[in-house]
Amino acid sequence: MVKLKAHNIDVYHLKEGKHLFGYELGKQFFSLFPEDILNTGAGTVKVEIDKSSRLFNINFDFDLTVTLTCDRSLEPFDFAMKMQREWFIKYGDEDQDIDERMSVISEGTQEINLTQAMFDFIGLEVPMKKLHPKYEDEDEDGTWVFKAEEEADENNEKPSVWDKLKDLKNNKN
Repeated sequence: MVKLKAHNIDVYHLKEGKHLFGYELGKQFFSLFPEDILNTGAGTVKVEIDKSSRLFNINFDFDLTVTLTCDRSLEPFDFAMKMQREWFIKYGDEDQDIDERMSVISEGTQEINLTQAMFDFIGLEVPMKKLHPKYEDEDEDGTWVFKAEEEADENNEKPSVWDKLKDLKNNKN
């Protein structure tokens, strides 16, 4: 798990209630991850932590632009992301991730790091089909590269091999 010290939150000394944090994401942040999906980007993340006695409700508010590579032309293009995500952390016996929105930390945990969670949320927002904006109008124009032959009309049906075999069977009787 990748961690930046600047994204550490001291949860042990954090008082109950709401707390606000702000982060600038840039070249240093994206260079930590070897994944080829996101190489560069820049923007801000506002984090609101609502701490209760046994649970942390962490709300992320992302406003950033990442550089993606077009699947069609291999040209880089900027993709704007504005999103909100929610992450819950509760105390338990051992550290574990239950799913992408819920984690468990042990009672003695002093601090949590938000770096990996922020990158994961950004990565989940990247579209499966990365298409440069100049090709977006061409994508849904209704033309087909390949179209299967349409079924023959009832009047023009040609006898199939199975029909011929059925005729042979019927002639034997």
